[in-house]
Amino acid sequence: MASSDTLPENQGIAARVGRSDREIDKYWSSVVMEEPVSDDLKALVRTDLKKAWHFRRDMEFRQNTKTRWATIDNLE
Repeated sequence: MASSDTLPENQGIAARVGRSDREIDKYWSSVVMEEPVSDDLKALVRTDLKKAWHFRRDMEFRQNTKTRWATIDNLE
């Protein structure tokens, strides 16, 4: 697992990661358990899977939960 110190280096990954229509179709049956699924839902899921928002959300979570260090000398 990558440390939060490497976040700025990895931010470009989110922009490059995406799924092709072929990849989405390949895994569709493993995700959808009930048929038929409306075309609107398929379009929504396909659009969402093409985005890499989950990588950015994970990076922001790691950045927000990073340990903040303070020295005892600063406390009075």
